[in-house]
Amino acid sequence: MINTSAIPYHGDGLRMVGYFAIEDAYTGARPAVLVAPEAPGLDDFNRERCTRLAALGYAAFALDIHGAGEVIRDRNEMTERLKLFMADPMRTRSRAHAALSTLRAQPVTA
Repeated sequence: MINTSAIPYHGDGLRMVGYFAIEDAYTGARPAVLVAPEAPGLDDFNRERCTRLAALGYAAFALDIHGAGEVIRDRNEMTERLKLFMADPMRTRSRAHAALSTLRAQPVTA
C-alpha cells in the first residue's frame, strides 16, 4: 500500500507544504527522488507523479515552490511569480534545498 502525506517544512523564510509518497511493501532504505513541480506549483499531477514513483520503490517528495501549498491557476499571476524566480535564482535554490533536506530527513531514504 502506498502511504502519502503532506509534510510541512520551512524554506526561504516561508512555510512550505510538500508531498511525500512511499510504498509499504518495500522494506529498508529506499532511493529518494525530489520532484520539482512546473510553474503552477504542487498540484494533483505532481502528487500522482510521486505516487507512481513510490510504486516503483522510491521515496518521492514533491517540493512546494510557491509556499503554503499554493497552486497558481491564473496565467498572468504565474508569469509574474516566475519573473521573481528568474530575477533571483538563489530563491529557487533555497526552496529546493529546504525540500531536499526535508526529504533526506525521512527515515526510509537512502
